[in-house]
Amino acid sequence: MRHTQSGNAFIYVLVAIALFAALAYTFTRSAQQGGSGNISKQEAAIAASEILSYARTIESAVNRVRVKNRCSENEISFEYDGYYINPSAPGTKKCHIFEPEGGNIEYLTMNPNTFSNGLQYFGFNAGFQFTKVGSDLNDLALQLNYLKKDVCLSINDKLGIPNNAGEPPEENNDPAGTEGTFKGTFGTNKADTVGDDGTGLSGKMAFCRLQSSVPHYQFIYVLLAR
Repeated sequence: MRHTQSGNAFIYVLVAIALFAALAYTFTRSAQQGGSGNISKQEAAIAASEILSYARTIESAVNRVRVKNRCSENEISFEYDGYYINPSAPGTKKCHIFEPEGGNIEYLTMNPNTFSNGLQYFGFNAGFQFTKVGSDLNDLALQLNYLKKDVCLSINDKLGIPNNAGEPPEENNDPAGTEGTFKGTFGTNKADTVGDDGTGLSGKMAFCRLQSSVPHYQFIYVLLAR
């Protein structure tokens, strides 16, 4: 009996080792591929919901620091990991979106498989003016670049934005340099107007589009209409 039990235990050990090796191989392959792998419709829908939920969370944090902490639009700071440092933000960090003293939210790290290049890039943009949104001043917007196409399409489906023949709306405007990075000041280049070219984005404050100047799928969400 002891001999039989020892044999069975040995088999269990071998099976466990084989399962662990298969799991390790799958994980390593996934990590190496990054965002190059395919994504299912269900995964795309989950990613789209996560992105929209997080965008609304950031919008709420922006409103919170403006109302509760009385931060001006020029004092808002999206500083994270050394980026988007706003020299006009108070030293108390009451206007920092990703600090407990301010917006009190965490910076979200998403699944790299959501992106076509495997890289996450949350941008905070002050270079766009959105047609029929607020005044004729440039607005403050969140953007998320290099999304996979199915994620982009799913975002628009959830927002009621028409996708034309299986493609998101296409535009080619994109502010360059300091015009496109919010660090306390807003851009003034009116050539970077969104929704003025008949793509159906006029008056829209959230959508995903094909950015054709540097082709990739880009999510945009207006955080503060001016």
